[in-house]
Amino acid sequence: MKERMQPIRPELLAVKMEKIMNFEQPKLFDEFSAEPRLVEALWFLQYVSLPQNYAGGLSKFAADFISQTAGDTLGTAHVLKAGGVARYEVGDAVTILHELPQWQRSKLFGDDAWIFENAFRRGSRDHKGGRVRVTKESGSRLYWKDPSDGEEETWEGSRRGLEQRLLAQLTPAAVRELCCEAAREELSEYLKQVCESPHIGFRRSELGNGAPWYFASIANALLQFMERRSEAMRATLADTEVTRLVLRWMDKARRMKRPIMISGNSRFGKTEAVKLFSAMNPGACRLIETPATNAIGDLLREVAKSLGIEVGPQNSGRELRERIDYVLRFSPLLLCFDEAQFIIPVAYSRNTAPARLNWVRRSVIDRNIAAVFICTPQSYPPAKKRFEKATGFAMEQFDERLLKTVELPKELSEADLLAVARIHFPGLRDEYLHFVVDEVLATERNFVSDIEKITTLAKDNASENGRKVPILDDVKAAMADVLPTRNARRETQPQIEPSAKPVQPPCTASAGPMQTDRNTFSNFRPENRRETVVLQT
Repeated sequence: MKERMQPIRPELLAVKMEKIMNFEQPKLFDEFSAEPRLVEALWFLQYVSLPQNYAGGLSKFAADFISQTAGDTLGTAHVLKAGGVARYEVGDAVTILHELPQWQRSKLFGDDAWIFENAFRRGSRDHKGGRVRVTKESGSRLYWKDPSDGEEETWEGSRRGLEQRLLAQLTPAAVRELCCEAAREELSEYLKQVCESPHIGFRRSELGNGAPWYFASIANALLQFMERRSEAMRATLADTEVTRLVLRWMDKARRMKRPIMISGNSRFGKTEAVKLFSAMNPGACRLIETPATNAIGDLLREVAKSLGIEVGPQNSGRELRERIDYVLRFSPLLLCFDEAQFIIPVAYSRNTAPARLNWVRRSVIDRNIAAVFICTPQSYPPAKKRFEKATGFAMEQFDERLLKTVELPKELSEADLLAVARIHFPGLRDEYLHFVVDEVLATERNFVSDIEKITTLAKDNASENGRKVPILDDVKAAMADVLPTRNARRETQPQIEPSAKPVQPPCTASAGPMQTDRNTFSNFRPENRRETVVLQT
């Protein structure tokens, strides 16, 4: 892997999008209009270029991307068209020869590269800029004439023999290795340029400002990578009514570009679902941890951090606000404000102006930037009521702009509870799952958080005892540590015989890829991953 590439600057990506939307790059306008998800791919790349989001940044991501796609999609356009053949036909080999840059042909053929260039690249330019052609074939000799110096060159051998040499050296394995080597050296730089340079696109271009020669289908490969990543992360979240509502309304807010508030208790996975949606779709959504202070500068720094805007002590509040506003204007990102009650002042007097609330209203909502506000019934309404009473501020200016307030269920069904437990304990028998669920519910605490803590401790208990995966005793010990009020009903609980083999639970439904409106370019749309354990008894 090459030296780490510098992160992609969101301001430069916004400049690129502005030029495209203003029709200064008509070919890219057509390209992104035909496949709006490519805009999301740009912002996905900007997200993973930040080391705090993807360890190693863009360089490490490019290396991982190559390792996961090299067998299927890496190659020139005709390499992909020919498919996984063991040997090329002459016509395929000649076409692929034309697709290789001159220095790659030299790597493949060595000092004999000129022979194949002259014989099979008639009418094209050689490395000196002159045109070469076969003048004649006589017996077992081929004759070339180089217009640059007028000299005639010969090669001993028939065209048939030269074709066999071409097929022997230009093999699928050799070409794929050339492509992989070039990708390892150059892909991270291309990914940075496609985000920051206004004229660079994803589709192959004869002008050299599109997909690199070694990765002709990079657009489709990147979109498929994003879909697989999103589906894999979705499978780590329990499929409950709460998570379905959160994911559905966050997706709706992004598509409609309208503000939505999601209100629900903190015991049933609301925050977990919000964070997962943001992590699944970083090209479409950014999570903002709303700071519990009064200062507008603190909120702006959190917004800038979520967007990847570099913030330093030299940045003034006005400058930072302008940079954020510009990036948001030309991005398709949904802003998700967790702990949204903190956009209301936490310390105030009668004349206190809600600076954060005003910025969110004017710079986000009034500019049709999608936003979701996450809170609990115990936090936002009381904070709003106290502020209104003390200052007389008309909160209707904010509340009336909300398209909808989504009230999450106040209870989880038994099926939902088991789904949460099953995600954390995928190999545990149903009777054990019921036991864990009953014990956690009996404490009347944060169900989802307690399940996660029990899982973490159970894994560590197993590690202490030299086991790779926890057994039931590890889970019971973890429950005793996490749950302070164990119920006496345990004494009357029926004994459960351990099973010889862990039972794998049925797969949970996963959300499919987000739908995209392809009709107009104006509608373009843009890893903390929990480890699972298999319990043995």
